[in-house]
Amino acid sequence: TPIELVCTVVNGSCDTVTDTIVINLVEEPEASIPTDTLFYCVNETILLIADSTLTANDQAYWINGTDTLGAPDQFEYDVLGLNPGTYTYSWSVYNDFCPHDVDTIVITVADTATADAGNDTIVCESIGSLNLNGSYTPVGASYTWTSLNSSLVSVQNANQINSPVTLNDVGIAEIELMVISSPCDTVRDTVIIDVRGIPDARIISEDTLSLCEGTSTINVLADGTTVGVGDTSYWTYPSGVTANQLSNVEIQFPNVTSSFTVRWNVANDVCGNSIDSTIIISRPTPQALF
Repeated sequence: TPIELVCTVVNGSCDTVTDTIVINLVEEPEASIPTDTLFYCVNETILLIADSTLTANDQAYWINGTDTLGAPDQFEYDVLGLNPGTYTYSWSVYNDFCPHDVDTIVITVADTATADAGNDTIVCESIGSLNLNGSYTPVGASYTWTSLNSSLVSVQNANQINSPVTLNDVGIAEIELMVISSPCDTVRDTVIIDVRGIPDARIISEDTLSLCEGTSTINVLADGTTVGVGDTSYWTYPSGVTANQLSNVEIQFPNVTSSFTVRWNVANDVCGNSIDSTIIISRPTPQALF
């Protein structure tokens, strides 16, 4: 509402004069953005929205740093092509009589999520545990480890990127890393942990076997059930002894003429090897004396 002020001057009995001044009160500008922060994904169009309430004397515009964006009084403004990062935009309202009023909004642009569970690995059960070696982007994303074979391996801390893993049993286990860049996307990657057993070489035959000198063959039998996945197994014996490898657990020795040792070997690349042995003793043919 305008304010009217009247000034009156009286000069005795001669005359009276007046003058009038009108003061118009202008409302102070008020800049308002409905929210203080917004979260967008990379490659999305960012929509800046300001409160559209302005008085007849006001003008407004968007500001980024020292740059004015769009046209005056453009309450909505699209921003394109921002790289991942944090940006501040301002909505400035002003008139010819009062100071500017400014409101700001912080825009966070998140990058596409990535998950790397690390390299597949082969380990020996004897180590008991190992540490995961995962990585992810962007910074600030949430992530979770999950064992897809909990009977074989257990993740000790699902929310630790290099969490220890307990080895529960021998076998091929898979662990998944899930990364969530909310509200953008969710990605997954897996790592395979091949847990090898400690080699266990076992000969079923007795520790010492005897045969008569000149006997053509003898069979030595090993326990094939203790040969695990990834293990190699083989017989070793002195030179000069010939053998017929019938299977991974049975071997024949023809033309035995002396005593010697037969060894059954079970080994793998990460746990070493195990050896069991049997001694073959050549006995002379008994002779009857008269």
